[in-house]
Amino acid sequence: MIATPLLYILSAGLAASSPTAYPARDYLLALAPPDAMAVAALGDMDEIRAGIKKNAWLRFARDEEVAALVGHFEGLFGGELRPDWGQLDELGFDPSEFLASLSGSAVLFSDVPGGNPDDMVLGLLVELGEDREPFHELVEKLLDRSRAEGATVTGGEYQGASVTAVSPPDDDEGAAYLAELGDVIAVVASGDREAALARVRGVVDRWSGASEGGSLLSNETYQLARSRSSFDPQLEVFVDLSVFWKHLMASGELDQAPPMLAAELERIGWVRCAGRLGEGEETDLEVLLGAPEDGLFAAVASLLGGVPVDLVERIPRNAKGVITMSIDFAGAGALAKDLAREFDPESYQEMQAGLQLTQALGVDVEEDVLSELTGEFASFSIEVPAQESLLGAAGGVLRGLSGSSVAPTYGRVFMLGVRDTASVSATLERITGSVLSQDAGAEDHVESVFGHEVHAANLWEGLVSIRMYWSAIEGALLLSMQPTALREALRMTTDDGIGIGENGVFASVIEENRRASALAITDTAASLGVLLDTLRSLSSGIKLASALTGKPIDEMLPIGPDTPWPDISVVDRYFGGVSFKAFEWSDGAMRLHIASR
Repeated sequence: MIATPLLYILSAGLAASSPTAYPARDYLLALAPPDAMAVAALGDMDEIRAGIKKNAWLRFARDEEVAALVGHFEGLFGGELRPDWGQLDELGFDPSEFLASLSGSAVLFSDVPGGNPDDMVLGLLVELGEDREPFHELVEKLLDRSRAEGATVTGGEYQGASVTAVSPPDDDEGAAYLAELGDVIAVVASGDREAALARVRGVVDRWSGASEGGSLLSNETYQLARSRSSFDPQLEVFVDLSVFWKHLMASGELDQAPPMLAAELERIGWVRCAGRLGEGEETDLEVLLGAPEDGLFAAVASLLGGVPVDLVERIPRNAKGVITMSIDFAGAGALAKDLAREFDPESYQEMQAGLQLTQALGVDVEEDVLSELTGEFASFSIEVPAQESLLGAAGGVLRGLSGSSVAPTYGRVFMLGVRDTASVSATLERITGSVLSQDAGAEDHVESVFGHEVHAANLWEGLVSIRMYWSAIEGALLLSMQPTALREALRMTTDDGIGIGENGVFASVIEENRRASALAITDTAASLGVLLDTLRSLSSGIKLASALTGKPIDEMLPIGPDTPWPDISVVDRYFGGVSFKAFEWSDGAMRLHIASR
């Protein structure tokens, strides 16, 4: 086994290293091999710990009320919410203890010589930092275990660096090597002794300047992935997928996949994940995929656009949530038909049958709908009276049973960019007319709001009424289930309308993500408040259902009247900004960014 000697030898050079300088994470990356298959880089741990203490999300998680909720669920699930490090006992240490011992930065890299995963080489580069004692104590602990297992340790020198070799017992072919590089400890291990030796020598050569082969920082693929990021991460993971796909293809795992799909997947060259926890609400998580610039992926990317500015300008300043998307609907429909026709003829026939059915209702989806849509979409949520929402009204009753704070009720408006407002309006009237004609009790009401016709269609009439409101304005079709929300959208067509551009934090996120094909922004405190309010209402509903039915429903579910839900006022103590998710596909990369500001 290599894991134990790999960590055992970390102690070999601690006494000889002097804390004169503390290299940045990039210095460690400059020691990693240029053809590494995977790399995980961790920033300065002392700086990370200092920032974490000021992060609003972690402070929220440690709040007394939230901690009580977490403890409640841990009790229900037997502590399963906590990480189970027991599966890693063979390492001889608790991984969280290893992280706690770090003071500086660290880089972990892996390589697969010859493309055979069984010959994987693992390397660990550790910046010792100023506070070395915890790391030293951990190594001493591992040292005792390694001695007990009979590891053979020999010392030597290479390019002016002290190198220690550790061989496991029983003549195992594997080995681990330690190199002392000033304030950096480099460890390389593999089941192939020669491969491990070659890699540790490569690290030392790059440190001494004897190497002419470059490093990970000179790897064009890694630099491309890094250049697509929007922030400097505290943690990043990079994987060159070329070796992965070769192994997957050779193993036969993709034999059942359509040939074109398998070929397209194989062309996804790399993946990079990055994250950081900053002060206050500053939090980022990003996933990037290297996508080919031609083929199917490129065809899909060509259908996507950026933030629909014209629609965003119609969103009122007091919106609590915004969603935007841009896609060529007509082009997407044509691409879907072409793919279905070629790879799934049965699905293609079903698609055609569905289109013919809509034509029987007097609507040609392709001609009357898709061709009239610009592909731009936006929606926003805004506070409305509780009686305008079925969930809001029902939740108000249930919340009254719990006596907790009540979150506001929000309505949503959907906005579709259209080319010909009159044509789309006529089409929608035909659609609602067809639906309403099947229900003798349903009617279509029309009224004027700020000079625009607002149609109110009763889609369902009974104990509970469901009504849809819509209005066609210049360049856009507006739809909502709440009249107050739609009225606020129409107010934006008047001089009294104040747009989302006047809302500083929303406006800055929109500007930051102008190229995003899909963007969702929400007021963090409002969204968390609604979530807590909804869960508390559900708990009260379960209690009421148990009382009415005489069945212990509340004992059969993980939530109930005894669940210690925090009061929604707790979120206001920590949050005053927004959270967002942005998806962008451009310049040969797919990017998903989840963050809060």
